[in-house]
Amino acid sequence: MVKFHKQMILCLFIFSIFDSCVKKTQINQEQKTKNATDTNVSLPKDNYIYATNQADFNMIFCKLDTNNEIISNSCKLTGDNFAQAEGLVVYNKNIYVTNLDNNKIVGCKLSDDGSVVDKSCKILLTRGKSPRGININNNFLYYTNHKGNSIGYCALDNEGNIIESNCKDIDKINSPYGMTF
Repeated sequence: MVKFHKQMILCLFIFSIFDSCVKKTQINQEQKTKNATDTNVSLPKDNYIYATNQADFNMIFCKLDTNNEIISNSCKLTGDNFAQAEGLVVYNKNIYVTNLDNNKIVGCKLSDDGSVVDKSCKILLTRGKSPRGININNNFLYYTNHKGNSIGYCALDNEGNIIESNCKDIDKINSPYGMTF
């Protein structure tokens, strides 16, 4: 069984579907409703964990129970036609995936059941060079360019699309891979 720290599940967008996460707050089960009103934190209806599946060009998602453990037999395949998917991040009911083979970042809408909405995936960025790590902070998407020896970042609009005119790269970083905040 896999357990995750409650603060990560509630405030880091990697594992849950959020409308927003305004404040990082430790929230226990009894205080969820009160804190959601008092601190303006939107709580996920359900918690999911996602993993890339490079061999089959898709993703796997599993539902987490109230103890943040993976529910037995809840894992399912979702999405398709990724080109050696590597990194991923969930943000505002969207999932963003780095694709090593075609040097692109793809964005997909997520449904309430955690799966990728059919035909919602679209290429958002084509300037990567073997993009691997990906994360989002304050409406900016950050990604590592493993073969480009850089970290790139772009602003996101209100719909979760990349504003490519605002993209920048930080060079001279030798083979960056993963990232976190």
